[in-house]
Amino acid sequence: MTDSTKYVIGRKLGQGGMAETFEATRSHANGHGFRVALKQVLPELLGRSKDKEKEFLQRFSQEAQIGAKLDHPNIVRVVDTGILEGRPYLAMELVDGVSLSKLLNVCRRQELLLPSFVVMHMACDVAAALEYAHRHGVLH
Repeated sequence: MTDSTKYVIGRKLGQGGMAETFEATRSHANGHGFRVALKQVLPELLGRSKDKEKEFLQRFSQEAQIGAKLDHPNIVRVVDTGILEGRPYLAMELVDGVSLSKLLNVCRRQELLLPSFVVMHMACDVAAALEYAHRHGVLH
């Protein structure tokens, strides 16, 4: 199966300075698939100067290698990498749920604060993930 048929791209989840992320479904020969978050390099970052492109693609590849080696419940795991429609991608676990941004917007509209126990739980989860990553040589 080629990368061009491996994933069916769905809705856009977000975009940063270097990549955009989509919900996607990985196709299998038997017809069954699973959903992933597919992070693809922005097209405008490709085809620039060869040195800049090479440096950027090395960083993107390093991100994939780091993500694939970390195994922690609070860190999204990289499950696949490749090139799709001429653009490098990382396929990651797709975590269903509400984003913190949406949760805070709901609280703001209702003039509420997140309960302190919720904030503490999230902070502990983030701290545990960072501690695990640092222990494995990853600085964030």
